[in-house]
Amino acid sequence: MSEANAEVPMTTRETNPLVRRVDELLRSRAEASADVPLLTEVVEPEARRGYDARVDPRALAAELERALLARLAPELDRRLALLRAELESAVRRAVQEAVAAALAARAAAPRGGESR
Repeated sequence: MSEANAEVPMTTRETNPLVRRVDELLRSRAEASADVPLLTEVVEPEARRGYDARVDPRALAAELERALLARLAPELDRRLALLRAELESAVRRAVQEAVAAALAARAAAPRGGESR
């Protein structure tokens, strides 16, 4: 095996800021994905045996909807907060640009014909 293909010593990996950052990103993604429920999870056979065909499908759908929204609410709240922050920033930027343009237009206008 050539030196270029040799495994990187652990001390170099631990001190390399790029490697540390990649590890942090991978860990944060894994933690974030663990909080989001999967709709494709397999139901254990024991849990299926408890199913009652006489259950009202509308009541079952309503209960499923409540449970799903309860699990998704924190993620929805987080994403809505991010969107709100982005929107507030865009509005501030637009107002600042509009005021700057108005002031620039006023400064460029000839002063001789102004009436007060």
